[in-house]
Amino acid sequence: MTRLRLLACLLAGLAGTAQAEITATEAWARATPPGARNGAAYLYINNSGESDRLESVSGKVSERIEIHAHIHADGMMKMERQDGVDVANGTTTFEPGGLHLMLLGLDAPLVAGESFQLVLHFAQAGDRTITVEIRDARQ
Repeated sequence: MTRLRLLACLLAGLAGTAQAEITATEAWARATPPGARNGAAYLYINNSGESDRLESVSGKVSERIEIHAHIHADGMMKMERQDGVDVANGTTTFEPGGLHLMLLGLDAPLVAGESFQLVLHFAQAGDRTITVEIRDARQ
């Protein structure tokens, strides 16, 4: 019976460790002018474990939040909505001109010095709540 309890404790510890292998850091968004309906957010997703997938993002800052990428097609750059993003072992960068989170239908302007929360929904790791700092648009 003691061995069974020990095994159960070890497995429970491993399950918690798997979820802790994905972190999001340095989340930020540019301030928007009054009346702007859309904004964007950027961050780093660090994965020190098995590959996972960011399936969606939610938050109260806007009507909806989409994962977008800038794609070079037909000699032009355009934004394209992504159904999700594979997050391999390492760092996945969301940055201007690349992957980013589109904040569509902002509830209010994004004001420099303020912040808001988003929830990242991963296929394996579950949900991660992050705080997004709003920076001056000139940065």
